[in-house]
Amino acid sequence: MVRNDIMDEGLGAQRVLFLVVMLSVAFARLPFFDNGPDASPPTQTTCDAFAAYAGPRIVAVGDVHGDYNALREVLAAAGLVGDASESCEWTGEDATLIQIGDVADRGPDVARANECLRALQAAAPADGGRVVRLVGNHELIRAEGSFRDAHPREAARIASVRIWRSEVEAGAVQAGFAVGPFLFTHSGFRPSMLRRLQRRTPDELAAHVNDRLTRALQTCVETAGTASCSFRDDVFSAGPDRGGRGVGGTFWTDWGVLSSAPQVDLPDAMMQIVGHTAARCSPRSGRCE
Repeated sequence: MVRNDIMDEGLGAQRVLFLVVMLSVAFARLPFFDNGPDASPPTQTTCDAFAAYAGPRIVAVGDVHGDYNALREVLAAAGLVGDASESCEWTGEDATLIQIGDVADRGPDVARANECLRALQAAAPADGGRVVRLVGNHELIRAEGSFRDAHPREAARIASVRIWRSEVEAGAVQAGFAVGPFLFTHSGFRPSMLRRLQRRTPDELAAHVNDRLTRALQTCVETAGTASCSFRDDVFSAGPDRGGRGVGGTFWTDWGVLSSAPQVDLPDAMMQIVGHTAARCSPRSGRCE
């Protein structure tokens, strides 16, 4: 687990805590402040938008992958739940928790992790807080009917997909979320996708990917007790860096594609927060490198 607090004196952004987390596989990042060697620095407009943020504290948590204990540890470290080992009760007051997808696969406690996030999502508004749950590529893989990365001890896999679909339809689980200058998706919008969409604000981009996810779920069919969905829109495609034929959407883009993008190719006054890193994992052992 790596914790990255933005605490510069005088910055409105000191209200933002990005909990940069490594659970089973991946972690959330601030791409505009961790650019690759070939990328240009963030523009002044982007820095001003970051400094001007005066909203509630934000905690972004990356890929969980069925590791409930690690999720609990992270939430407790951020002050969002109590210290009791079995507690999953909201203590975050008016904070916003954003889980950036990939709760599913690899670890055995997918259902338990989802139950915890679901309970926090229901409880947080009473204290002025909010819990946002996003979709990762592993949720999409399962919705397509594949459990190839599931842990052998994970129970009720098919039922969990049905619950997930109903939560997406109800708006409890989303593909993207925007607040202020921040855009949260599982793996980010790469420049080529942004050029194709011609949408430039975080709100516009989040609305677009959420609309595409809702539409895609209308293609789901039940066959022999198993649901299977088809995700054909470009926002769901794997790009050439992943061996795909599409542009590369917001669920499969690898970090190097974003970190090496010149600032001029990315929207001004917007910061993307993503998870999704590649790792070599064993579903049987749950261990990842």
